Amino acid sequence: MELYQLRTFAAVAEERHLTRAAERLHLSQPAVSGHVKALEGELGVRLFERASSGMELTVAGRDLLQRAQRVLNAADDVKRAAQRMHGDISGMVRVGTVADPESNRLGDLLALARDTHPRLKLELHHVMSGAALAGVHSGELDASFYFGGVSSNELLSVHLRPLIYRVAAPADWADR
Repeated sequence: MELYQLRTFAAVAEERHLTRAAERLHLSQPAVSGHVKALEGELGVRLFERASSGMELTVAGRDLLQRAQRVLNAADDVKRAAQRMHGDISGMVRVGTVADPESNRLGDLLALARDTHPRLKLELHHVMSGAALAGVHSGELDASFYFGGVSSNELLSVHLRPLIYRVAAPADWADR
């Protein structure tokens, strides 16, 4: 059993879809499917059942997911401890985005974070603006880009830039 298989198992369980888990992990869908199959083979139990709504955990899958998450958390703790010894900023940061990162011109900012802190992994979650703030409040997200103001003393909010929002329509509509 390998850590990457457990990470894949956890991602499929959270996303409930092989394709979304593959996107999140930056893997192909067949690779994700293969990781799950290999883990099921080694454990000797089915972890998921296919359903119309996506991948559903079996009873065994639910039980083993909790254990897998403890193993993954422990492995991440070991890695962070070793990296702290070297003064590196590392780990996973779950970042909410309220639109495609490119449309918000976040690509340069994300590239800068990657180049400045190569051991830092950014996990992007596409959410609605209200859900972005709620996700940071609940701890589901570590940070989030969002539209509008913040009305909480518990959150730090930094104004990045004004947003230009326009509508395009046929030119002959101007006379209407």
